[in-house]
Parts: sequence; C-alpha cells; structure tokens
Amino acid sequence: MDYKGNKVVQLIDGGTMYDIKIDFDSGVVIRLQDKKMAPIMHLQDNVIYTDEKRKSAIVFDEKFALSGDIDEGNLVYAQPMSIWHMPKNKALFFEVAKNACTSVLSRIYETNWQRWWSPRISAKNLIWPITLKYKGYYKHKMLITKTEYYQRVDEFAEYTKFLIYDDPLKRFLRMANNKYISHDVIASNIQPPYGKNPNDYIDKLLLAIKLDTLNSYFWDQHIVPITLSGKDYLEDLTDICYLKDLDSFMLEKFGMTLKRYNVMPSEKKIFTVESLLPRQIERIKELYKEDYELPQKYKEKFYKPSNKG
Repeated sequence: MDYKGNKVVQLIDGGTMYDIKIDFDSGVVIRLQDKKMAPIMHLQDNVIYTDEKRKSAIVFDEKFALSGDIDEGNLVYAQPMSIWHMPKNKALFFEVAKNACTSVLSRIYETNWQRWWSPRISAKNLIWPITLKYKGYYKHKMLITKTEYYQRVDEFAEYTKFLIYDDPLKRFLRMANNKYISHDVIASNIQPPYGKNPNDYIDKLLLAIKLDTLNSYFWDQHIVPITLSGKDYLEDLTDICYLKDLDSFMLEKFGMTLKRYNVMPSEKKIFTVESLLPRQIERIKELYKEDYELPQKYKEKFYKPSNKG
C-alpha cells in the first residue's frame, strides 16, 4: 500500500488521546500538541515502525492510531493462553476468551476442586480476581503455566487436551458487545469512557488486534487470534470442539452438564453482523485469517457429536 502526502489522526496512547500528523513525504510522525517527532523507519501495510529494529510501532487507519512496543513490554494486560487442570478427568482445558470459557471453568472448578464458583460471587472466592485493580490471575492450582506444562509434559501425555472454537467473527462480536457495554479496558490502549459512535470503537479494536499480531510474546487474550496465543499448543491438542457442540462434548467426554454464564440477550447487543461496515467485516476476516483455516488444518481433531438417542 503506497501512502503520499500526510494525514492527521488521533493517537491513543495508554488511554490518552493525541492528534498526530503522519507526514509520509518527509518520513516523520509529528505530535501536534508539542511538535515532538518520531521517524518513519519502515512502513508496511498500515504499520509504521519508528526504530530500525522494528521494536516500536504505530498502527493507523483513516481516523485513529495506536502505538505499542513490540517486545515483552507491549501490553499492560498481557495474557498468554491459560491452561486449566482437570485431574479427575485427566484433561487440560486450553482457554479461548469469549468462547464460553466462564461456563466451562465454573463446571471444571466445581467437579475437580469441590468448590462452587461463578463470576458473580465475592472476590475472595474467585478462581482469579476479575476487578481490574488486581491486574492478574490468582494463583490457584488448577491454572497451569506454560513453564509448568512443559515440565509436566510426560504426565500430561495421555490427557485429553481440548479447546473451544467458534467462527472468529462471532467471537469478535461477543467480545465487542461485552467490553463496550461493560466499559472495560481492552488491549490497554482502548479505555472507557467510549465515544458515542460504536463504529469508531470497532475501528479501534481492529487496530488493537493488528498491534497484537505484530507481537510474538504478549497480547490481550480477549482479542488475540487462537493461532497466536495458542500457537505452542495446537499440535498437542487431542480435541477441538465447535461452540455449538459444547454441551454434547462436555457430557460425552466428562459427564458434565453446563450452566451458561455471560450470555448476552439479543436486545442488549450493540454490535451484530448487520451493524458492522463491510470494510470492518473484511478486515476482521483478514486479521483472523489463520483462525478461519483451523477447521480445515486440524479437521481430524474436531469433535463430531454422536447421533445416539
């Protein structure tokens, strides 16, 4: 993509808004409030790298821009894919945020750790603190870190290792509705209060996803593609379950029935496929391209419900 001339956009940096001018001809980015400048060292697609080693980036569109460091200091709420231990079931659950993970975790916790849990009980009883001030997981023995997973890989060799999959566009819409309506922070940059134009919010999310996919180490788990956060585990999985088949899968594999949490009524939803702009849908499909390819690439791993009864 060739850019010429200049464009003025709003840069979102840690929740603060700045007006910046991207001068493609002069090769600089100028913060208009104080005239501070950064060089355009590399320009690729809609990404500006401001240092030679491509460690700092600005992702932009026609109206907004996000900035981030492309290394281990990238996102404030950096979260790798979580792995949850089910010792009684000889299984590991690889969490994909916004794919019914709360419903599954509540049942895993009750069945394997003899303690009832839901997202609505007091903080002292939570698997992990949800309140933003904690900024992290409570260390409970059902959560397996990546390091521990590889240390115990022989122990887990015969385990069922499963992940829940859904159409990436549907997952994106669940995330967007949840975060927009609850006014939660997403990707560290995009913070409430949100503007009155919902489509602006979608555009900011798309920039955040692009920034995430540039980074090999950290990301926001709610928007990150499965093929990034789960790239180290996909080959290890024994089962991938479509969200639509989840009740059947959990009952057949583990004898568990689920109670659904965080299901948003249709009348409360701000974002639907129909509300998105065509260019936004196209961009979502581009950003999640590899996730869309998972059903074909791992066809043999996908769960097929039995037709019994």
